[in-house]
Amino acid sequence: MRVCIEKTTGKLITSCTTSDEETIRKYAHQYGYEDKNIEIKEIIEEEFQQILEGQPKPPHISTQEELLKERIDELELYILTQEGLI
Repeated sequence: MRVCIEKTTGKLITSCTTSDEETIRKYAHQYGYEDKNIEIKEIIEEEFQQILEGQPKPPHISTQEELLKERIDELELYILTQEGLI
């Protein structure tokens, strides 16, 4: 497997099991990276898993259920406050 990572951050730019180095370099260029900022290397599956584990995690996006629960809690608090129960 070949991977292309950003040199300074270790961010995974792209990976592929079948593409040659030039194709991967082309993808990196399409994503806006310059040759001086990327590293392309061949790795084994265990190394790939380590790279994936080191990637930044996306921010938590609340599900609709979580948003509804928050809103219900806010409304319950409002009602209890208005009725003088809190």
